[in-house]
Amino acid sequence: MSSLAKLLTYVRTGQFGAIRDAINERIPWWLYHRSNAAIYVLYRSERMSTNIAGPLPQEFSCRLATRDEMPACSRITGLDVSEYYRRFDAGDICYGVFVGGRPVNINWVHSGPYFVRGMGYLGNASQSDRYVYGIMTDPAERGKGLYKSCLERLAEYLFANGAEQLVQLVEEGNTPVLKTLPQLGYVKTEEISYRSFMGIKRTRVTDCRSGRVTVRRFMFSPKDRFVI
Repeated sequence: MSSLAKLLTYVRTGQFGAIRDAINERIPWWLYHRSNAAIYVLYRSERMSTNIAGPLPQEFSCRLATRDEMPACSRITGLDVSEYYRRFDAGDICYGVFVGGRPVNINWVHSGPYFVRGMGYLGNASQSDRYVYGIMTDPAERGKGLYKSCLERLAEYLFANGAEQLVQLVEEGNTPVLKTLPQLGYVKTEEISYRSFMGIKRTRVTDCRSGRVTVRRFMFSPKDRFVI
């Protein structure tokens, strides 16, 4: 189906969200970008005490990745290994599911303040907060429950090592994650709306509990915190 035919179909069937997404795909990122997301938090006191995901398959195990394993971990996402070294050397941890010495699921964790570049989000976190990001499962290993199982074990590890709350940012449309996090005890605390036009960026954050809205306009990433 041609692009014009698709557009007419979207108009005829009232799929205005699809029209918006199709237009956004054709606009260069540097010229205009929009995205929406939500912040989910798992508090120590509200962590599920039962193992919802069940045991991992026998050949799989969860553990911290070492620096020497960064090349293998980066191949899951396709990011350059230099980015993984940057995170690791800054003190972030990489926790994942392994089959023998092969990583098949990875989760990055940052302690303290941070900045999420693609959403313009300032995480004003304390040193007891843990921001979980960069989650990825090897496509060949999906459908085995590794994502949910690892998140449960990661929460157990982090809370046993000083964490008071775990934070995740989930982009709009990421249905599997939006479904899974509440099952694990995560609650939505903030909604984020991000817009960028010719280098001028605007992030709007709504507190889901108080309804308070904050808007920040900027051009460059902050220099006083870790950029993700």
